[in-house]
Amino acid sequence: MTTVYAHRGCTLDAVENTLEAMAAAVALGCDGVELDVHRTQDGVIVVHHDPTLADGRAIAQMKVGELPEFVPTLVQVLEVLGDLACNVELKSDPSDPAYDATDSYAAAVVQAVHDAEAEERVIYSSFDKPTAEHVVALDPSAKVGWLVPVGAKLFDLIEEARTAGFTAIHPFVWSVTKEGLDAAHRAGLEINTWTVNGEADLLAMTAFGVDCIITDRPDLALKAIAGTLN
Repeated sequence: MTTVYAHRGCTLDAVENTLEAMAAAVALGCDGVELDVHRTQDGVIVVHHDPTLADGRAIAQMKVGELPEFVPTLVQVLEVLGDLACNVELKSDPSDPAYDATDSYAAAVVQAVHDAEAEERVIYSSFDKPTAEHVVALDPSAKVGWLVPVGAKLFDLIEEARTAGFTAIHPFVWSVTKEGLDAAHRAGLEINTWTVNGEADLLAMTAFGVDCIITDRPDLALKAIAGTLN
């Protein structure tokens, strides 16, 4: 059964990656949410897409108490979500001055999830393969998805993902074919695709049977799953 994750929370009437967006996803009836995390100067994992605030200040150079109120901690979000699943994307760009090549960033994220007692409902993901591999090493029982860029070919990634210990590949919607999906499933990997917003794409991914649709339009995605999207 394909699940629906609200991308950065349900942003139809709320600001992305805020507690309000997460609560809206719960109210809408989503299966889960996708969100982005960074680490503050004092080691707290917070939910925000970019490494900097709109005013240019870097989150990695700020203490959690210095952040605007609308930037929640990961623990706060997991509490608001209740039983909903959560895809925690570890933002980790080697070109960012705050990039951590060690496992300390991943360890802080895993610890925050454990602090919230949310291990069973979290899947971790990252575009940075070493960061995702750190999570696997830190918590071998964790679900870990490898985020891959636009244009990536599923067939070329399956064996590498399985060897790395990942449980899923997270491709852009245009990369998903039925043949690639079936091959991934035969290898024991889930395919959680992003960011699926168009009605035709939502219907196609539902028909293919992808494991998860990550979308800015969870309202339409839920209709696609229910067979009521015309």
